[in-house]
Amino acid sequence: MIEGSRWPSWLFRVAIAAICLFIIAPIAVVLIGSFTAGDSVVFPPQGLSLRWYVTLVRGHADLVEAFWVSLELALASAALATAVGLLAGFALVRYDFAGRQPLTLLFLSPLLVPSIVIGIAMLQFLSTIGLGFHPAGLLLGHVIITLPFAIRLIVASLVGLDPALELAARSLGAGRLAVFRRITLPLIRAGVVSGFILAFIVSFENVTVSLFLVSPQLVTLPVRIFGYIENSPTPVVTVASALLLFASGVLIAVLQRLVGVDRLWGSAHS
Repeated sequence: MIEGSRWPSWLFRVAIAAICLFIIAPIAVVLIGSFTAGDSVVFPPQGLSLRWYVTLVRGHADLVEAFWVSLELALASAALATAVGLLAGFALVRYDFAGRQPLTLLFLSPLLVPSIVIGIAMLQFLSTIGLGFHPAGLLLGHVIITLPFAIRLIVASLVGLDPALELAARSLGAGRLAVFRRITLPLIRAGVVSGFILAFIVSFENVTVSLFLVSPQLVTLPVRIFGYIENSPTPVVTVASALLLFASGVLIAVLQRLVGVDRLWGSAHS
């Protein structure tokens, strides 16, 4: 009887370990393969070397330029998504109005709609209004796909904030703007920072929507890597991918260390 009660727990742990291994294995292959000393992408690598990291920096100006494009685009889209998410989240949590639930679903809909559908729809819409393959159109597309992440975390922080604190400040004579700036914003700083960082990561790594919106003069790093995979799959591709993975991992680790994003996600789904 005791053995029978332990079997489901043991089986559950094995299943969890298998799922984690399934997720981590491709990442490990890319990271290890980026240090190959050979001339082709193979695993296990043919010796270990930093050869292709040096080649990426010195001999692939297009990838370096695409990196700066992705960085600027991610910073701009994350900032806009966080600003809009802050205003939208405050309205959705603090005010009760007709259509609030449908509006919430509208803001979060990019999480449910396939990215390729969003990309095609954005391309058709932007072409109609004359912004097809324009930098502003690319920025707008990234704001749309990053906005749900910012809103979700900001809303989670606002839900956990006691409105009595704001009412107490109002009763002492503080105006709405002063209450928001001195009371509300500092208390939800974790959600705002988390929303910004997650929006930045989503924008920086996006390829599906960007593929429909970039122009020959403005190409993001993931799209450039995608092009290399199609035309010349050299180890430079694994190096660029490894750097993307490393940067994302560092940002997520810092986010977890500073504000505890796991607690924010828990609040968001409660």
